[in-house]
Amino acid sequence: MDMHIHMSYCNPSGIRILVSNYLGINDHNLFPEIDELLTKLMKSEVAEVALEGLVEFLKRKKTEVAEVGNKQKASREAEGDEKIGEFVRKAKKRRSNTKRNRKGL
Repeated sequence: MDMHIHMSYCNPSGIRILVSNYLGINDHNLFPEIDELLTKLMKSEVAEVALEGLVEFLKRKKTEVAEVGNKQKASREAEGDEKIGEFVRKAKKRRSNTKRNRKGL
């Protein structure tokens, strides 16, 4: 029984095809770095080692993406709070001006 796992899509050429198909990008300045990292990651002849390396990388990436998402969410919420505050300040000012104008009549 053949125990080799052929993962041709986990090489630089395969990743470029996936990027092209799914993201519509045919060239990017990060491709050389991606090529180098993929080559190092999938370098092991022992399937278990290569797959464990891939799993660890994906877990780290998942954590990083979650952290960035949380920062962006907090930033959007702060921006929203700021806009609400500005809206309230303007509304109070308009109301104050309206009261002054009524007293003057």
